[in-house]
Amino acid sequence: MVRRWEPFVLLGSCLVLLAACGLVVGVSLLGWLLVGPPDVLSRLPGRAVAVNRLVVQGEDHNIYVVRPDGSGRVALTDDASSVRRYRQPVWSPKGDFIAWAEVSPGGGGMSGALIVSRPDGQDRLRVETASPPFYIAWSPDARRLVFLRSRGPRLALDLVDLTARRPEAKELDGGRSYYLDWSPDSRRLLAHVDRDELSLVEMDGQKTALDVQLGRFPAPQWTPDGKALIYAARVDGQQRLIVADLAGNVRQTVASVEGQVSFVLSPDGRRLAYAISPEGVRAAAFGSLHVADLDTGETQEISDGPVLAFFWSPNSQRLLFVQLDASLPSFPDSLVARHDRIWFRWRVWDGKRTRSLSRFVPTETFLGSYLLFFDQYARSMTLWSPDSRAFVYAGVRSNGQSGIWVESVEEERSPSFVMPGVLAAWSPR
Repeated sequence: MVRRWEPFVLLGSCLVLLAACGLVVGVSLLGWLLVGPPDVLSRLPGRAVAVNRLVVQGEDHNIYVVRPDGSGRVALTDDASSVRRYRQPVWSPKGDFIAWAEVSPGGGGMSGALIVSRPDGQDRLRVETASPPFYIAWSPDARRLVFLRSRGPRLALDLVDLTARRPEAKELDGGRSYYLDWSPDSRRLLAHVDRDELSLVEMDGQKTALDVQLGRFPAPQWTPDGKALIYAARVDGQQRLIVADLAGNVRQTVASVEGQVSFVLSPDGRRLAYAISPEGVRAAAFGSLHVADLDTGETQEISDGPVLAFFWSPNSQRLLFVQLDASLPSFPDSLVARHDRIWFRWRVWDGKRTRSLSRFVPTETFLGSYLLFFDQYARSMTLWSPDSRAFVYAGVRSNGQSGIWVESVEEERSPSFVMPGVLAAWSPR
């Protein structure tokens, strides 16, 4: 992530108050629990995995869990104020936990913490951080978390190992810019650092840099089998979007591209959506959208204008994307500042045709912190419902009402209002 400006264990630690010395000692049970299969936490009595729920960052800066119809709201926090705010909520891969960031200004700087709990608010864990996290990513096995934070003019990547008796945040890596993706086996990270470095980062901080000349792209990606990587590189004097092995040897050339390319692989690993944007665009994408079939090598153009963000459905059958609902000659530098006066439109491609959906103005948080960096967030969260029939977003509709909306991609009906909020993500199940 290039965003410096914005601004586990769990399971209830038994707190033993030692009155004689005034110490409070936390005894974590999570390390013991995690010696079993990866899904052991989801099988604990009374701790079912959240099914078909939304996590919402409210307008009041608290974090909520709610059903898509707006019922059954649970407040994970209720004490947000001018000196304490909560943001960046993200589901664990099985939906049994949620992590989010606490941000507290004061003393001439910003302090922060990483907080994790069950979707019902139970088994809460708090890990102090050197500065507030702004991007949080669970490992696929949910045993670790990494997050990005500001450290002076650079970014730091911190790791929280949830199998430790007392989890704490440890700095793992860093750079002026940092994009990442977890390996499917949860053993290491693929990191794109400072635009010219692509490395495999181990959990002890050791790095193996790939000997490749990189092209212009933001977030790299693993293939689902963990045997290949996707990124842009200069090959034979041309910039190409490629699939390569872990040593950097090209296995497949997807496209030759000019400018910046951003991409998202379908969950089944068969199709790669990518956008080609002109040089100088201060966003992950603002260009034409294409889909390449990695089995046949065939590519087709999907959009009739610049696309700002795109997201595959869980079943890999649909591609959701958003465009400005106006014709602009170039990416407006003041897009975030002027976002309340610029209309956007959702569109969905089903493999055969594209349909236009609702028109909206995204919230400042949804636009400035997510849509402009969509490819990184597409690695760690989803707007899509688990059944791939609907999606959620935060914004203002044409009737002037602002908040969280759920929209069907199958039925011709208006989006449903869920609750006030500035950001939402759907549970993975």
